Amino acid sequence: MNFVVLIVLIALAAGVGVGFMVNLDPGYVRVSWLNYLIETNIWIALFLMVGFYFALHYSLRALSRAFHLRAGYSSWKAGINERRAKRYTERGMAEYAEGNWKKAQRHLTTAAAKSETPLIHYLTAAQAANQNGRYKESDRLLKEAIENAPNAEIGIGLTRAQLLQSRGEPDQALATLLNLRRHSTRNPAVLKALASVYHQLGDWQALVELIPDLEQTKAMDNDALDELRRQAWIERLRTCTQQSIEEKHADNPTGRLNDLWDALPASLRKDGPIIGAYAQGLNALGASGHAFKIISKTLKTDWDEGLVKQLGLLPAEDPATALESTEGWMRDHPQDAVLFLTLGRMAMRANQWDKAQEYLQTSEKLSGSPEATAEIGRLLVLQGQNEQANNYLQRSLEKSLNLPPLAQY
Repeated sequence: MNFVVLIVLIALAAGVGVGFMVNLDPGYVRVSWLNYLIETNIWIALFLMVGFYFALHYSLRALSRAFHLRAGYSSWKAGINERRAKRYTERGMAEYAEGNWKKAQRHLTTAAAKSETPLIHYLTAAQAANQNGRYKESDRLLKEAIENAPNAEIGIGLTRAQLLQSRGEPDQALATLLNLRRHSTRNPAVLKALASVYHQLGDWQALVELIPDLEQTKAMDNDALDELRRQAWIERLRTCTQQSIEEKHADNPTGRLNDLWDALPASLRKDGPIIGAYAQGLNALGASGHAFKIISKTLKTDWDEGLVKQLGLLPAEDPATALESTEGWMRDHPQDAVLFLTLGRMAMRANQWDKAQEYLQTSEKLSGSPEATAEIGRLLVLQGQNEQANNYLQRSLEKSLNLPPLAQY
């Protein structure tokens, strides 16, 4: 109450003071602008200026409140859209996981239209449409994705390449990836996708040339990269062998294959499966003696059961001498069933039946291999012991196919 009285007293004092000043000297103000002339005393001009200030101040406050209401409405509407987008996203992703491609595509497309970050929705919707065989719609969704997120060209391009591969269109996938690589030469994901497409196309030469970039960018872990490198070179050796067979160079049938072998990195020329592919090619081109020497030389320093087995399948120029040299490995590998299988086959080829039977029976005893059992049966056929041979061949068949004994029928 005292505060109100004080305010009233101050106002009365100010009014008395202003009245005294007006009475003392009203002053004079003249404002001229273009054809307009305003004349008044200084106190009225001062009153108008103060009034204009307050009118401007409260007008701006009113406008500010109005815009805040509009912004609040926009924020409220955006919140509703985001909640709807979240709901459609959750539903669409669940349907995608369940393999309900049609509904997943519809809900994810709806979510994309309402979301502030539509890229992931368009990409997943495109994948759903692709899974459903609706390739045109899948392409359209990818186009919308790039329109909404032009800076995500690499990710969208990778998705497109993946979808094209799944459609059985590796050539178009390759074109997409090569275009991406021109824009991002060292992108690990692009390089890894390229490796996948080259593998699908069987372009082993291109894959071999890509491997250094895969290694430098660490696009793949070391084990996977080593296996890819091995497979690429093995397939190149096989392709070269087939081309040499078709071209029939009588004067030098193994020339191209030997040139390719010389082009291999030194470390790969010590790899068992790669040596095996080279030896297989040599044998196919009529150079079984060279193949035998290559494998034998390798086994003296690096034991590889795959090569040991392959050695037993090669026709040696002198079977008896080859058998004698191979028997020396029994000292270091007395329990190696594959070695005894190879020795048995080489003894058969050298017509040394007793040794062949001994070695093959040892191999069967060590491993129970159906292959060794079958070879014993074949040896008995050569010896004219057909009844016993049939027993061994039947046992081999039962082992290979995991058949139950005849007594159970």
